[in-house]
Amino acid sequence: MERGFRGVNPDTRFDTIENIPVTNIYATFKPREFTIQNNVGAYLQYVLSTTLLNKTNFTLGGRYDKNSVYGSTINPRVGIINQPNDKFSFKLLYGSAFRAPTNFELSAVGTRIANPDLKPEKIQTYEANIIYTPLSFLLVQANLFQNELTDIIIQDVSVGGGKTQNQNVGTASIKGLEAKLDIIPSKSFSAFLNFTYQEGKQNNGTIKSNIPNIAMVKGNIGFSFHFAQLLNINLVVNWVGDRSVPPTNPLGKVNGYFISNLVISTNKLFNNRVSASLNIRNLFNQTYYDPGIRTADGNFYPTVVNQPGINGLFKISVSIF
Repeated sequence: MERGFRGVNPDTRFDTIENIPVTNIYATFKPREFTIQNNVGAYLQYVLSTTLLNKTNFTLGGRYDKNSVYGSTINPRVGIINQPNDKFSFKLLYGSAFRAPTNFELSAVGTRIANPDLKPEKIQTYEANIIYTPLSFLLVQANLFQNELTDIIIQDVSVGGGKTQNQNVGTASIKGLEAKLDIIPSKSFSAFLNFTYQEGKQNNGTIKSNIPNIAMVKGNIGFSFHFAQLLNINLVVNWVGDRSVPPTNPLGKVNGYFISNLVISTNKLFNNRVSASLNIRNLFNQTYYDPGIRTADGNFYPTVVNQPGINGLFKISVSIF
């Protein structure tokens, strides 16, 4: 695995081409600097089914990794699922995972000092879920969740003398609620509605702030219509609330938006040989933005990115054989 940026042997001679002075024509790359990583991993899971409280399943699992660069990590997972009757299901879930430091993060670049002692980033996840089916065509679901992130790699932490280093000094916490409703009264019509509320806080080792670029509230609603064996129409409306941006972004926030997407498709016609579909995105041509970055000189600057207006794709498929 290559380390960071490849070094260059510059050519400092000046030449003249059509009276224009040029240099560095014969610059060459230095030999690749790379690291060989050896990883040994194992995963074990056990599921126990019981008649406790009518029907309860217990899941216990774990993953072990040992890497020659970032050491070893153990990540357990536990799940309890109970169905007291045909209408209710309850779930309690816990899990752990990691993200290994990349070679770029481990290596030195410019004034950055290499940090071979970087540890993997870790996350602990907690969930409580309830599913309720009061009627055969109606399903209601709610989910509470909390994610705790530790050892987050913060890039270019100042270590004095104009030098920086990547370090595991960051933490973050995300918690929220998800709710979902599914309605399927017949084969010709179905609908769904979901909503998410979440809060995210982070600490880069010096400053505590909201996690940027995520919406505190969002949701969508969708409708599907099926006309005999001929036509399907699907309409989905997406709602995303205001999103905060990094403190260096002068906008302060990115406004929320509603957009609608429409898909009309046919079943296979003419002896199952021909079908067509029309996919229209941003049906009402809403103007909206996503948080983003721009870079032209090696530095990153927060900005916003204008998203496409109404656009679509019409497709006809023909089966020859």
